[in-house]
Amino acid sequence: MRIVYVLLSPTFGMHQYTADLANRMAQAGHEVHLVTTAGYPAHRYLPAIAVHTPICSRTTGFSVEGLDMASLRRAAATVLAVVSCQLSAVGRQESGAREQGAGGREQGSGGISIPTPSHSTDNYPLTTENYPLTTENYSLTTENYSLTTDNYSLTTDNCLPTTVHFTGPHLWNLYVLARLRRASASAVHTLHDLDPHPGTIYGPLLRVWNRQVERLADHLLVHGAVYRDRLQAAGVSAKRITCTPLLHLFLGHTWLGQVEHLAQEATYEPTALFFGRLERYKGVDHLLTAWAMMGHRARAPRLILAGPGDLSRLWAGPLPAGVEVRNHLIGDDEALQLFQRCGLLVLPYLGATQSALIPAAYFFRKPVIAAPSGALDEYVEDGETGWVVEPEHPPSLARCLAEALTDLPRLARLGSAGRAWYDARRTAEEAILHRMYAALAR
Repeated sequence: MRIVYVLLSPTFGMHQYTADLANRMAQAGHEVHLVTTAGYPAHRYLPAIAVHTPICSRTTGFSVEGLDMASLRRAAATVLAVVSCQLSAVGRQESGAREQGAGGREQGSGGISIPTPSHSTDNYPLTTENYPLTTENYSLTTENYSLTTDNYSLTTDNCLPTTVHFTGPHLWNLYVLARLRRASASAVHTLHDLDPHPGTIYGPLLRVWNRQVERLADHLLVHGAVYRDRLQAAGVSAKRITCTPLLHLFLGHTWLGQVEHLAQEATYEPTALFFGRLERYKGVDHLLTAWAMMGHRARAPRLILAGPGDLSRLWAGPLPAGVEVRNHLIGDDEALQLFQRCGLLVLPYLGATQSALIPAAYFFRKPVIAAPSGALDEYVEDGETGWVVEPEHPPSLARCLAEALTDLPRLARLGSAGRAWYDARRTAEEAILHRMYAALAR
């Protein structure tokens, strides 16, 4: 079977998600392709994956960059060509328009290659302040695009059965989906956020985009039962929806052979870990308020905030005692140490959908404290693998943290239960994904 993953943005978290899928399918013996942007994090993907980089994007397309029609057409042409095993045609057609690009080639397995674009984006001021991203300025229908496939004879006589998986949001996915539908090629699309995160400037546009994806994709993959149920309530057939937990780890492919051994070396220190970008919707201010309320009820605990972001926008004044801030992008080595040594992971989120950090904590046998935002409470068995606390209520969070961090043996017991939760769902997820791809492949 051939699986073509499409991720047109450089968003690191989405590439971590895509790499987990692509790497596992390649290890299972499938022919795997990735159509993405030139700035993708190559170290996340196994060398066996054939990578095609027809564009150089900096955003998810919900900005002025989304108006770059030449790049849109290159992206669509590349996906169609990979699906139809006609990549050489794309290389000839696009080379003339891109002679002044980088001139390099991204080559994957089988010797298939296409030109890569110039990495220069200096002429695109992609700040959202200059561009009002309202739905009034964007028509998210496919009526304005010519959806002909006259230049591509999409016969697949010499190809394995193929399906396309769009793994992350990008404005251009709608056009590519429409082209694939006209070519009778099948596609599944992951919908990560049915609800935009609070404060997202393109929130109304994302809701319209989601509805178009629901219409154009053959199949939808979601990572929470609450979102599966919402799609069904909106009229999407249950047969068109697959639901699995979000289970990928935060590591590159070079760690695949070592991570299990590293997880077995986990210890339990009286430390709560907040991991990831510091954003308001993640409840950082509530967490710090709760930590300040704990006083001396816990014995020498620590709270580590690990991730990039402007903390000054979320918290004014001095930090409470015992708080350590690692305000930078966390590399694999540092992340491994943090997850190995912490006592628990805390996610006091206010507007999240789901998070792969919970299963990552379980993998390292660490329990989780989470607020019931989105599908997060589906991932935590209260009192068994962690705790579900009252949302936006620092006193409840403070009590839970104080009690948890003074009982390290209990952290170990709940962490072991979390690892059992992870292993069972990872095994089930493998089977579900293979069935989904096999059912869609044409």
